[in-house]
Amino acid sequence: MQQPKGSEVPIEALAASYKQQRDLLSFIKAVHQRRGYLTGEDLDRVAAAWDVPLGEVYGIATFYSFLGARPLGRNVVKVCKSTPCCLNHCDDVAREVQKELGIGHGQTTADGAFSLMLVNCIGACDRAPAMMVNDDVYQDVAPSRVREVLNKYSGNGRRRGPAPEGRK
Repeated sequence: MQQPKGSEVPIEALAASYKQQRDLLSFIKAVHQRRGYLTGEDLDRVAAAWDVPLGEVYGIATFYSFLGARPLGRNVVKVCKSTPCCLNHCDDVAREVQKELGIGHGQTTADGAFSLMLVNCIGACDRAPAMMVNDDVYQDVAPSRVREVLNKYSGNGRRRGPAPEGRK
């Protein structure tokens, strides 16, 4: 659940359960999920709560494409650009997403409905090219399907229609 903009994330309270599991990445993901992005203050507080160098926390937070340092749109579109997807024309899919949304990589639409990210892998190499919208995976995506996929998410930031393939 995302916290309202400007509210403080209860990092210290969250830290205890994750420290027992020695799972810093999952803890950073939980902090990210609370606000929807990570602030510099969040990173400082995570490092302090775990008693690790800020550089270690920063390295984790900037390595993974699912963690962001700025607010993203209500729907995050990720187009995979791994080798299997590139061999199956993911650039055409990415261009079509950019055309439909009117934004480029790393940008968010003016209404805050969509953000676009080009990522290295989403784990769907067997049916490339692939893309994700939020947590929903779409495989064997042709540029002609992009509008259909995006239309499922255009109303109030909620997905419409049936669950995409691979997600029930």
